[in-house]
Amino acid sequence: MPYVGNPLANAFSSRVKQDLTGQSGTSFTLTHAVSSANDLSVYINHVRQEPTTAYTVDYNTLTTTGSVAGTDDFYIIYDELGLQSIAHDSAQAMKATSGTFTGAITATGVTSSGAVSGTTGTFSGAVAGTTGTFSGAVTANSTLDMNGTELILDADGDTSITSDTDDEIDFKTAGTDRFLIDSSGFLRQRFTSDNSTTAEGFFINNMQNSTGNNTSLIFSNDSGGRKKAAIAHIDTGNYGAGDLVFALDGADSGALHLTNDEKMRIASSGNVGIGTTNPGTKLQIVNDTDTDYNISTATTNAVLNLKNNTAGANNSVGMSFSTESNGEWYLTAVQETSSECAFHIGARAYGSRHDRMKINSDGTVLIGNKDSNPTAWGLRVFNVHGTHATIEGWNDNSGGKNLNLFRHDDASIFQVSNGGAVWAAGGYSSDKAFKNIIGDCTEGWSKLKDVQPKSYRHKRISNVEQEDGTTKEVFSDDDMDSNIHYGVIAQDLKKVLPDITYGEEGKMSVDYHGLLMVAINTIKELETRITALENK
Repeated sequence: MPYVGNPLANAFSSRVKQDLTGQSGTSFTLTHAVSSANDLSVYINHVRQEPTTAYTVDYNTLTTTGSVAGTDDFYIIYDELGLQSIAHDSAQAMKATSGTFTGAITATGVTSSGAVSGTTGTFSGAVAGTTGTFSGAVTANSTLDMNGTELILDADGDTSITSDTDDEIDFKTAGTDRFLIDSSGFLRQRFTSDNSTTAEGFFINNMQNSTGNNTSLIFSNDSGGRKKAAIAHIDTGNYGAGDLVFALDGADSGALHLTNDEKMRIASSGNVGIGTTNPGTKLQIVNDTDTDYNISTATTNAVLNLKNNTAGANNSVGMSFSTESNGEWYLTAVQETSSECAFHIGARAYGSRHDRMKINSDGTVLIGNKDSNPTAWGLRVFNVHGTHATIEGWNDNSGGKNLNLFRHDDASIFQVSNGGAVWAAGGYSSDKAFKNIIGDCTEGWSKLKDVQPKSYRHKRISNVEQEDGTTKEVFSDDDMDSNIHYGVIAQDLKKVLPDITYGEEGKMSVDYHGLLMVAINTIKELETRITALENK
């Protein structure tokens, strides 16, 4: 027979009862949401309570005017559910071309060829339809199959989640792809930016910006899911200021600990620290390992190792220190031959670099070459024999030798004592090949008689730093030692024999060898006089 409205139900269900006996207080949770206090009956100790007066409801919350005791017989009858609940055959689905539901929808399966609208909905089965709009909450207890279509999240339809490519998830905002999870699990962020001053890209932010908290990018190849490495921003100050920390766990079965496994830190000041959490310079490397030096493992024990793996002569590796465009010092290791390496220390002068010191692999030390002649060294020291160094020098105030020069067979050939005494094996060089002869020395008694020898002790000399950072030699009134010396004063001798007095005031010296020649001439003069007197 014809009818108006939905088809008649096959059967009506009994009214639903909710037993709250044992609960106490004034606020209780309803198992079914209702829109009005009149939609249910409340009984306390078998006495029905007055709606809106003895109790009120708000969706799924019941509030009583008075407090209910846990011993009270307390239950609820859902009158509205009893009147409107329809029990369909199990094979029958709820079907409609369109519909609006202002209450809850509970179903094991819903199919709609038109729009479905509702403020709330709970589906324990599948929901299928060509269109659907829910202005409230939708809860699916089973699979929600989008079948490759977009899940639109905003009002104008340009922000969505979709899987339009099989096995990929694509996130869009403002109609543009922003983030992709591909079939291999790789994450790809997509954006276009012309900003050269503001950092753009993947942004991780820990809103709990307390000192010591971190935001980390974490890495691992561990099948057990343990964190093995991280780049972390550690909060060290106000408004999220902090240090960038690189941490790495080296244990086979260990898990990363940011503090214990820290390997390197870039402080907020820009200082870089390896082996320290508080670098005080632009680069600070600290090795706290108590390892004795072993020449066979020197590279292993080194705090810093610079290496050039390119084979061939003249390849090098080094460090450079600069102060301005023409100010530079460099330390460089140079591969001289296939088996020998030399260490060069040099400087830039007037736009060109020149070695100032070189240490060969055989132990030869060369110091102080001239810019115009890079092969002419100011000092060359070489030793391949014996137990002594080529040159030995020390100052222990013991009265021993202060400077000693050895030849290849360990024989001492030149010595200077702590007292200033000089000794040379084989005498002093005096070959005429080294000299331009001017003439005979004629000075004698006429000059020597005016030379007055003095007795003295040497003054103590100290190096005192000046305000500009330089050092200056300062002579004190204290004696250097208790030794008494005989000699002449350079300033006095210059008045008599200026040819054998050298230097400027404060740094004058005397040629005692030349003074000896004057003494020889004086002896000759005295010999002539004595001979003349004897012949009278």
